[in-house]
Amino acid sequence: MKKRRNKKRIIIAAVIVYLAVIGIVAVWESGRQKPANPDTAAAQEEAYNRKKAVIDAQEKAEQQAYDKAVQLLDYDVDSAAMKISPSDCYSIMTANKLPALSRMAAEDSKKYMGNLQVLQKIEKLGIDTASFETPELNWKNVYNRVSDTMQKENTFSDKISFTGSTASQLNTLIAQSTDAYITIESSTVRMDEPISMKSGIALDAAGVIFTGSTDDRVAQAVIAEDCTNFALYNLNLTAGCYEYGIYIIRSNTFTIENCTISNALYKGLVMMGENKNFTIRNNTVSYNGNGAVFLNGNISNGIIAGNDVVDNYGTRNLTAGIVMTSMEIDDYYTAYNEFKDEHLYNLLDTPHDIVLYQNNVKHNNSSGIYSDGAYQIYIVENIIYQNDKEGMCLDYGTFGAYVSNNIVKENGGRLRQSDEDLEADFVTTFGRLSDGSSPAKLPGISIDNSAYNTIVNNNVTQNYGSGVKMVRSAYRNIIMENSVSDNNKGKSDDFHFFGIEIGHESTPDEPVKGLDFTASYENIVCRNIVTGSNYAGVFLAVESYCNDVFDNTILGSEWYAIECHSNMFNSMLNNIMDQEVLNLFAG
Repeated sequence: MKKRRNKKRIIIAAVIVYLAVIGIVAVWESGRQKPANPDTAAAQEEAYNRKKAVIDAQEKAEQQAYDKAVQLLDYDVDSAAMKISPSDCYSIMTANKLPALSRMAAEDSKKYMGNLQVLQKIEKLGIDTASFETPELNWKNVYNRVSDTMQKENTFSDKISFTGSTASQLNTLIAQSTDAYITIESSTVRMDEPISMKSGIALDAAGVIFTGSTDDRVAQAVIAEDCTNFALYNLNLTAGCYEYGIYIIRSNTFTIENCTISNALYKGLVMMGENKNFTIRNNTVSYNGNGAVFLNGNISNGIIAGNDVVDNYGTRNLTAGIVMTSMEIDDYYTAYNEFKDEHLYNLLDTPHDIVLYQNNVKHNNSSGIYSDGAYQIYIVENIIYQNDKEGMCLDYGTFGAYVSNNIVKENGGRLRQSDEDLEADFVTTFGRLSDGSSPAKLPGISIDNSAYNTIVNNNVTQNYGSGVKMVRSAYRNIIMENSVSDNNKGKSDDFHFFGIEIGHESTPDEPVKGLDFTASYENIVCRNIVTGSNYAGVFLAVESYCNDVFDNTILGSEWYAIECHSNMFNSMLNNIMDQEVLNLFAG
């Protein structure tokens, strides 16, 4: 027992000695440390103060921009549907330290860009291109302004019930009513004629089944012409006994909400001519014979939100899931007016100031979204998935579009195109692959004869063609901070595709005066993450000029990180890459 106690005392003593030695060494080491260098400390403080001053200056500038913007708004910003922050009001160019969009020398700018049609269109409309620099403010402002207008003006005071059995009986009640919200109490209504809306009428058809014969179709299930203040709620249009579902001509302040529009012989929802102040919300538009949602004319101040636009037929550009077009209108009662080859700067009656927000646009036989000359449109937080042609096209004079926070996935397979369809797109000579599809695959996002568009923070992935493709004649677009991954899904022996492509289709498929066939100039491609088995991460075609490609991360490409076939100047700086750069300008 005594030996054990002695052993324990020895161990304790050893521990005490060990700790004492450690303490002495620590004190000695601390004594050896040199006192802080006052010059180093001062330099660190100065660096911190410089950074803080920059941040403080930007916050001050953002607040000043916010205060200025709020003064111009005609609605209560504090109670608005979409919150506007000071950073929304600050120039995207300044905030992100981007180079000026106009970068050519004056002589070159006149030579290459002096007669471009899309730039002439902007000038004819009198739009200041500086206004495109605040896209977050712009789209939220449209959304809030429309929401405020609808809340104040899209209202109905009288409440009426309908218990009849036919559309003609319903039309009699509509004609006799004023400022009325009509609830259809009947279980079924036979479509013996189109339902004809008038100003100051709302229809609510929750639980109603509309019936009719596909052998004797009516022209439209519902038509509204020259109406102000109307609404359609909960219509279930699935019988297919109509050529068009809902058809609107020259009308203002209307809502279409919670409707199902399916099986029309032609299109599901059509707007023709000048329409403004509307919401198209939480509808399903599906299985229509030749396109889904079609906007043709001077259509503005609209919200298209929360809709499912899926599984619609028709494979031409103007039968896409959502179409916005400037095509001239000869007949307001048909959505198939003859295409006229007109200079695009003369086509000024076109959709604008429209927000496409949180829609599902999927499985359509044409493109998901097709902009044919629309401007200042805002495509935000949509899912654009497995459309047989492009996920999205910004074409034919589109400018000032803001495309942000969308998922653009698995589009462009051309799996459902007939020989006639491929001939119309001039790709029949390439034949078909073993799965029956065309090898001429299409991109997730396509830009053609289009300018000043901002494509930012999108997830562009697994598309059959390129991720983002500037086909030709693309000017001063910003492609920034997108995730562009695993595109080139449709590569074959004859075709390969890219992450981001700055193209130049110089030869028209047929003579046309409404398009320019130039290279693409003064675009900015920056801070994107481009990954996966693209043939090249970023591609620049012949004669591309004054494009800036910088601060991108480009990994996993099959051949080159950046492949540039232009012998003219393009800037490529500060990109993180695991493959080589091919640059013919550099020799």
